Amino acid sequence: MQAGALIDSVAQELQDAEHVRWSVAELAGYINDGQRYALSKMPAATSQQRLLQLAAGVQQQVPADCFGLLELVRNAQGRQRAISQVARADLDASAPGWASGPLRDAVVHFVQDPRTPMRFDVYPPVREGVQVVAIVARNPQSVQATGAGPVTMREEFTEALRHYMLFRAWSKDAEYGANGALASSHWGAFTEALGVVAPRPSTTADPTV
Repeated sequence: MQAGALIDSVAQELQDAEHVRWSVAELAGYINDGQRYALSKMPAATSQQRLLQLAAGVQQQVPADCFGLLELVRNAQGRQRAISQVARADLDASAPGWASGPLRDAVVHFVQDPRTPMRFDVYPPVREGVQVVAIVARNPQSVQATGAGPVTMREEFTEALRHYMLFRAWSKDAEYGANGALASSHWGAFTEALGVVAPRPSTTADPTV
């Protein structure tokens, strides 16, 4: 979805199609903030299937435009064997010295530490150029101040992002009772759509920043 279409939709709901109270640049900023917050709470919101070409050995990196690896699905060559995630401790116990083994043409398992989402290890060590099908979380592209650019979040999360934008918009005038209630309602809809439990915002603080 293009960001401009989402901005127009939100402006219509705000009854501000001419962007008198909420500028295009401001609404574009809400998209950027909402996508970053959603990614921090639910990386799957920006997930995409990718074909990754691996480096020789064990240590691997996801592409630079990604937030992190969510899953390795299967090998993309040969018998296209499925790949499973295992705990490093289990692999160390069952196959001591596994990282220094001979290079192979297919991945059996992968190991990932959530503290380093950009990095993962594969077992057995592979030859350079082995290809795997992966699910990655993408870093959101920044929407320009003009509203140009795509929405990175998956289509099914567009409604959640719309609620975030409306939450931010109504929070701008939250000192008026009705607006504060509207902001709180949209915040609740946003976090519910992401499947996260988040505190209801006060009328003076944005919980996403």
